[in-house]
Amino acid sequence: MIKLDDIKDRSAINLLGTYKGKNPYILKMQTELKRNGKLMLTENQSKYIIDNFSKEPIKINRVVEISQFLGEEFQKKENLSFIPKKILIQFILAETEKTFHVYGKLKQNQTNSKMYWIPKTQLVDDPYFEPINVEVDFEKYVKLDTLHRQPYAHQKIGVKFLLSRNGCILADDMGLGKTYEAIIAALESGAEKILIVCPSGVKINWEREINMFNDHTSIISGSKWKPKKFTIINYDILKNFHSMDKRKGKKKKEVKK
Repeated sequence: MIKLDDIKDRSAINLLGTYKGKNPYILKMQTELKRNGKLMLTENQSKYIIDNFSKEPIKINRVVEISQFLGEEFQKKENLSFIPKKILIQFILAETEKTFHVYGKLKQNQTNSKMYWIPKTQLVDDPYFEPINVEVDFEKYVKLDTLHRQPYAHQKIGVKFLLSRNGCILADDMGLGKTYEAIIAALESGAEKILIVCPSGVKINWEREINMFNDHTSIISGSKWKPKKFTIINYDILKNFHSMDKRKGKKKKEVKK
């Protein structure tokens, strides 16, 4: 097994000559080195080789939605007759803090897969996300609700959307019942504690909506921390309970009872 320290102590060119992995980008550079006997590497290429020398491509095989901006960029660069809205990511070859280097296709009739650099901010979906089938007994919440409201079809979809992910943004338009969806999803998740951070003007509304299902709510004001199952706080007083030590760059938690 190759140790990371051993890799760092060797030049990218030396590593390239001994590479036996499957990353097509590194293999392409290796082929050029063998054919020409020498190769001028950029700083980014050298870093890419060192960072990914011992890493194998990760198989994804998933169609991922991309932003309009990235689609337009791909159209220009690849000389396409259309603006792609999705990309088939077959493998993730490498990953940085801001970018994915992937191997895949932009269109269904594309014969050969290609390598693409994709900024993470331009992906609508998480390429690592594995869809989860979620079943919810909504009748249970109709009976629990003091108003016995029946959820609309889009609200059922929203609840399942929330439950099938570790983190996400529910971006329904105003007035479509996002609060209702979030409360049912929180209850269905089985979470023992739920923290709601919102503008001060809607804290009472959150409490009223939650109390239709569950009366274990607490509204935080000032500097007194009295949490319950549902704890509601406005974002501008979060600093009363949590701060950042800028000198050391470390988080400092403060809870006043």
